[in-house]
Amino acid sequence: MLDLHLRFHPLTSHPFDMEDCREVPPCTLLHPYVRCFWGPVARKYSLVVPDACADIIIVTEGQRMRISFCPVDNAPFHSHSVMENMFGVRFYLWALPYFQVGGEFNEESFPDLYAYLLREGFLEADFDRRQAIMECYLVRRLDKAAVPGGILDGLDLLVRCHGSVSVREAAAHMSVSTRTAERLFRRHTGLSPKEVAEVIRYQTLWRRALTQPRFDLLEQVEALGYCDQSHLLNNFRKFHGMPLHEAVRMAKDVAFLQDG
Repeated sequence: MLDLHLRFHPLTSHPFDMEDCREVPPCTLLHPYVRCFWGPVARKYSLVVPDACADIIIVTEGQRMRISFCPVDNAPFHSHSVMENMFGVRFYLWALPYFQVGGEFNEESFPDLYAYLLREGFLEADFDRRQAIMECYLVRRLDKAAVPGGILDGLDLLVRCHGSVSVREAAAHMSVSTRTAERLFRRHTGLSPKEVAEVIRYQTLWRRALTQPRFDLLEQVEALGYCDQSHLLNNFRKFHGMPLHEAVRMAKDVAFLQDG
């Protein structure tokens, strides 16, 4: 049984700010694969950080519809979004093999989606109905999926060890060569084993920094396998685009304002 979603909970750069973007969990069948359905987006400017997820984004304009695909990323970027007609599906990276999606995650991955959405009245539907339409489509895709093997063993190890795993260790756990491990990860996630491990480790650190009452940098250096404190801080900045203390302050300021 796939339970990675119970052990790994990635966060955005603004996890407490829910006023300008609705996020709704999926039905029970899709819980292990879909992080959430989201939209509309009223945020004018936001930092998007690597969250080990990929997205289908649907934007409707009258009787027209545009579908775009955002693959799993390993670098931060800034998004400018003011769209009341945006609807998204966020997948965990380990879900992509189940939906027979390659690492590139493009329109060829879902060739029948556009016609299906039109046929089911997606253009005229509200958010709840749109979610139901997408859930039916994804459940049918899931029923036809062949469960992948070695790649899940590798991802399970990376999640269990919070990303503190070498490519050689991951390959040995998958019972394949390092070259084959690289190929499988690229094929199914779009990233190398090392890149996936780094994103998982960064996300583990980010969650701990926001949720642990007595967060200690030196403890995290040892727990997450960083060389030293400088390595940890530089690595966090690489994925978040700003220093750790500044990222925590910005996220918690939003939480404080909302509580107030």
